[in-house]
Amino acid sequence: MVSTGLQSGPRTTLPLDCAILATGLRNLGNTCYLNSSLQTLFSVSGFATDLRSTRDLIVAKYGSRQGDESKAKLPLTNALIDTAVDLRVLLLEESAGQQAGEDATEGDRRITSHNRNVFANPKELKKVIDALTDWFHAYQQQDAHEAIGFIIDALHDELAGAAKAIKGGTIGADGASGAKDEDILLPTDKYFRLEFREQNVCTECGFTGGEITSVLRNLPIAISEDENKPWTVQETLERHFAPETRDLKCEKCPCKKARHTTRVVKKPGALLLSFKRFVQEMPSPMVNHQDKPVDKENENVNGGSTDDTPSLEGERASAASSATPAAAAFVAPPIIRSKVRVCLQEKVSLAPFMVKDDKADDSTPKSHSFDAVGVVHHIGSTPHSGHYTADAVRNRDLGLFDDSQLGEGEKKWVIFDDTATTFSDKITVLEGETSQRNTYMAMYVAE
Repeated sequence: MVSTGLQSGPRTTLPLDCAILATGLRNLGNTCYLNSSLQTLFSVSGFATDLRSTRDLIVAKYGSRQGDESKAKLPLTNALIDTAVDLRVLLLEESAGQQAGEDATEGDRRITSHNRNVFANPKELKKVIDALTDWFHAYQQQDAHEAIGFIIDALHDELAGAAKAIKGGTIGADGASGAKDEDILLPTDKYFRLEFREQNVCTECGFTGGEITSVLRNLPIAISEDENKPWTVQETLERHFAPETRDLKCEKCPCKKARHTTRVVKKPGALLLSFKRFVQEMPSPMVNHQDKPVDKENENVNGGSTDDTPSLEGERASAASSATPAAAAFVAPPIIRSKVRVCLQEKVSLAPFMVKDDKADDSTPKSHSFDAVGVVHHIGSTPHSGHYTADAVRNRDLGLFDDSQLGEGEKKWVIFDDTATTFSDKITVLEGETSQRNTYMAMYVAE
């Protein structure tokens, strides 16, 4: 018999001949974007376990200090933990006094077996998300990248707020944990905190200005525009972090050129990459320069005309004030989907992009190498239409029902298409042409 875990209460048993691989997620109506995001998120080994441990620690500390554990409200955290239990990526913690064979309560019936598939219902999680934002209201197709990004950001804000409320605990202004005994290392920082530094260096005198340190929890990167020359994932990273020359006035000399560099200061435990597969169609060359839309991702690259070249120190302020009424009235060109392949790789490295004085501590992975554990695929013309699926690694600790054929430490790639789960293999997932043309996001974990 094969057991499926319920949030509390008995385990449901299923015959081995059901050929069940892993737990899928019910599509509530155009929620494949959410399902694929969750399956990919939970492919990060240890994340769900650390999330539950952090929740329990926060609740215990809050209750002991405030006298009421119920005040430590963590709706998104609890909903994600419940979902992880339903997906079997978290072991069931059965309540005391409840034995196998007893009737489950209505709230326990989130696991369903139907047509040789086992799937969980993310309805409660969807309700929590809808209470936090109107981005994903109703049941229209949404962008999986926006969904997973919101979940990670909102989860961090929720945990950081609760941890900060504990007397004696400290959370930094940017949400990062400090170094005091009472601090709690948040799983969103442990796994999804990519810290990087941007610098502008004058090409003539070497003066450095406009240094910025930022934090990202997922990294959007461009893909090749040439159908005949697709980039590997490592190549997309190399181009993302490649130095570039910008039009910037130097504060120390007459030079108006600067070398802009971006380097990683602190590595995350999991590297979530989103590929810029959806791009705006290029405007006609006849369009007046003032009428062009502002590229928010690269608005600091060019400061405008020679007379208005921003300075190294004032780059950001200059770019922020560059919007004009004409730009506001501009009708954006249509968004088109790139079908260029992304050559997925089993391993990528951040070593070439690290600063020498990187912030290494106990929460930072020792290795610069990352292994592929999840891929989100999109089929359709826009990110808000079409269909999303996910390929993710699983073993018995990550919800695989039968790992008898796996060697020690071995993992299986599983295709998650809402409720349906089927085995795949590394070559199909990483090297298959269809997979590479539909790749939208990729999850890598530190070795």
